[in-house]
Amino acid sequence: LRQFREGSLNVLVCTCVGEEGLDIAEVDLIVNFDVLKSPIRSIQRSGRTGRKRNGRVVFLISEGAEERTYRQSISKKNTINRALNQAEGSFRLGKNVPMLPGEPSLVRMRMEKQRFRMSQVGGHTPKA
Repeated sequence: LRQFREGSLNVLVCTCVGEEGLDIAEVDLIVNFDVLKSPIRSIQRSGRTGRKRNGRVVFLISEGAEERTYRQSISKKNTINRALNQAEGSFRLGKNVPMLPGEPSLVRMRMEKQRFRMSQVGGHTPKA
């Protein structure tokens, strides 16, 4: 990753960690070797490109089931885009409430636990 950022490597191959967890602004090409059914995940994955300059997203898909899945995903994405574009004034954003109080305080507590038994685990059948 360091070598990619420094420019000594110009290709980065990633799993789903890269599509959601890395923030690399200089990405200008993404090649997808699989198709996602979820348009949201597809948008997230594609959103890694074009942050600082124009970028491209390419999907390598096979004919048949994978192509149908791709077309369905694009159709769902277009439906979401239309709904958002037509919903002007329909969304109201509330005040962002912090998850912690203004002045958090530490409370120490002692936890008591019962003895663990495998029979407490769902799907476990005790040995006879």
